[in-house]
Amino acid sequence: IKENAHLKITAEDLAEKFFYHKNHINRVIKRETGMNFKMFVMKTKIDLADKLLEDTDMNVTEIANYLNFFDASHFIKSYKKLKKTSKIAGGAATHIERSKDYSRHKADHGASGGK
Repeated sequence: IKENAHLKITAEDLAEKFFYHKNHINRVIKRETGMNFKMFVMKTKIDLADKLLEDTDMNVTEIANYLNFFDASHFIKSYKKLKKTSKIAGGAATHIERSKDYSRHKADHGASGGK
């Protein structure tokens, strides 16, 4: 799961890959991590997001897309809920502002940059 956090991962996918029933996958994840499957995948994605925010120039929108979130807003809400904080770690404030500026630019000038 950690190696594929950037992909959309379901218990059904793992069950098929390892020839187990999805309920067995769910039970094993819960037993080993204390979290349900969905929460474990979300935590794994958010942990990777922290690393990407710290170690790359990727903005929030790029990270949200890379980690297969619906959009940046969904990513931010998920991040804040899981981390139980109102702020995103690392240089995220800069990343968020850059994302907002880019979004405003696209809205003002269209996706082609006004050309």
